[in-house]
Amino acid sequence: MPSCHYPHSRNFWPMRRLNERLKRGYPLTCQDSLVRIVSAFICNYVEVQSALLYAQGAFPEWWTVPEVPCEQMLGLALVAEVEPSEIDTRFNLQLAVRREGDPSVQGHGEINFCRGASGQYVAGAPLYLGLPLRLGVRFDDVGPHRITILHNAEEVADIRFGVRVV
Repeated sequence: MPSCHYPHSRNFWPMRRLNERLKRGYPLTCQDSLVRIVSAFICNYVEVQSALLYAQGAFPEWWTVPEVPCEQMLGLALVAEVEPSEIDTRFNLQLAVRREGDPSVQGHGEINFCRGASGQYVAGAPLYLGLPLRLGVRFDDVGPHRITILHNAEEVADIRFGVRVV
């Protein structure tokens, strides 16, 4: 099953930011940087309708291809957590697909988003935004792959999955 991994090599818990969250009564998140991706997975199809994220064929632990090399369209469902102070803030995420151990990029994309102001949220509760993305990927080989998600050149999430030929 693909999973969303947060990098452990960098300090994502800046003290000033943690203290602000604690003072305001917000819960601590496992990654407290400007953008928090709380869920991310590959799927066959993804879309947003009426602020709800709909995914089909989600959470496969591998992606099946007819042969390698080949080109495929992956659906990518992301869920971002937004702080109340970040409402109306524009974010830009860059994505890159690579085979484990291979630095060459097999697919890339970007997504821009902004959580607008709305009276439909509970004060103090987390604010989430579902983000659908279609990502064209050229698979040159089978084996473990990963989708790295960056914000301002800083890694914010890593989605791992396998590729196989059937």
